[in-house]
Amino acid sequence: MKESFVSSSEGPGEKAESAYWFVFQERKMLVLTDKSTSSVPRIADIRITGIKLIHEIYLGSLNGSHCYAAEVEVLSNPPKGMVFHGLRGLYGHVDEALLGVAFVLHPLRVKEPTQGR
Repeated sequence: MKESFVSSSEGPGEKAESAYWFVFQERKMLVLTDKSTSSVPRIADIRITGIKLIHEIYLGSLNGSHCYAAEVEVLSNPPKGMVFHGLRGLYGHVDEALLGVAFVLHPLRVKEPTQGR
């Protein structure tokens, strides 16, 4: 299946649908883990896990699923069942299309869009 990412700055009016959350703490990304796999958290609003975001931006959609990027404080603890992990170590453990989006975001500091632009 060909992966289809559509970039957009206009997100849904409210966060009711499940979405991918690319949450970064410095150079590490938040992933949901179990014994042998890792995945990008997919939840309507990552805040319901108790994590506090510094910044959040809407990225667009990947195969019809909304995507957000966010940043947390350096000393933030990950929610239960999740860890902050370096991207290179996730290769082969996370879906390649999702990891591709993460690698594009990785060198950027996630910031809220400037108002009025």
